[in-house]
Amino acid sequence: MTQEEVTRMVRDSAHHVFATMLGRSLVDQEPYERTSAPCPADGVLALIGFAGSWSGSGAFSCPATLAKSISAALLMQEFAAIDSEVLDAIGEVANMILGNVKTQLEEKLGPMGLSVPTVIHGHN
Repeated sequence: MTQEEVTRMVRDSAHHVFATMLGRSLVDQEPYERTSAPCPADGVLALIGFAGSWSGSGAFSCPATLAKSISAALLMQEFAAIDSEVLDAIGEVANMILGNVKTQLEEKLGPMGLSVPTVIHGHN
């Protein structure tokens, strides 16, 4: 399994979820590996663990304004602030994207487990 294959799986899954569940399209950017600590940010981060022949975690992160917009599209209501419903919605989006990735990985790696999302919000 190559980095390019995993990148394709994540992209395809994200495109599918955003198109079918949120009615939005994504624009691809060049993939990159973070080589330094992230800069301070006010955003939302969802983490999901993978277990099996491969183990690790997947993450979905976005600025707070985008988290509110994604949640509004998914739940069909507006959000003025990051609240428990926004955190739940972002966790569900991460679960859908990474759940699709897990399904694709299982075709090559065998059965895998997926944890429930842990979603956090705050400055850095």
